[in-house]
Amino acid sequence: MPAPPGSLTALSGPLIGLAAAFALGAIPFGVIWSMAITGVDPRKAGSKNIGFTNVLRVSSKPAAILTLLSDAGKGAAAVLVMRLVTGPDQPGWEWLAALAATAGHMFSPVLRFKGGKGVATAFGAILMAMPWVAVIILGSWCAVLAVSSYVSLASIVAGLVLPVVLMLFTSNPVAILSGAALAALIVLRHAENIQRLRAGVEHSIRGSKPSKPA
Repeated sequence: MPAPPGSLTALSGPLIGLAAAFALGAIPFGVIWSMAITGVDPRKAGSKNIGFTNVLRVSSKPAAILTLLSDAGKGAAAVLVMRLVTGPDQPGWEWLAALAATAGHMFSPVLRFKGGKGVATAFGAILMAMPWVAVIILGSWCAVLAVSSYVSLASIVAGLVLPVVLMLFTSNPVAILSGAALAALIVLRHAENIQRLRAGVEHSIRGSKPSKPA
């Protein structure tokens, strides 16, 4: 007889999927690619972040592009694995996998529970889970970046937009709550950037750092 819904046996597959999602997210591609291509450890230079922006700043463009693609790819892979485990009609589990992968990136056991800010990993997961939501999030990110020139501000706004957009595309409470949790994690991981933005000393894509206002 099949296991009744909600039983431990029925949950074993999705729980394994969540563990796999966290493990995928924990792979520190920024460190791997930067060290392999230029020998620079991004944890010890620039902002000491392992994501695309800092790898681009302290390592090389190829390392940064590979980091971006790999970080997004592991988020997408996490959702795909969960989809294979639970079937295509379980958006709640897919969004929990997105959250697990992003948390794995942010708090990687490989890096002693440190990590990146999770934006690329979250985006890859969202793109796999709900492509139209990802398109809108990317559009908001690009719009804020174009106006402000701050990658950090664009990422924060895109994160905050996520749960709002999700409510337009799904009524699944787990998906919406997972999106809200993703937004909260992204904002929290940008706490130092928020402080620098308020102080007027955040780095911009124009290559200059504004002077602190008097």
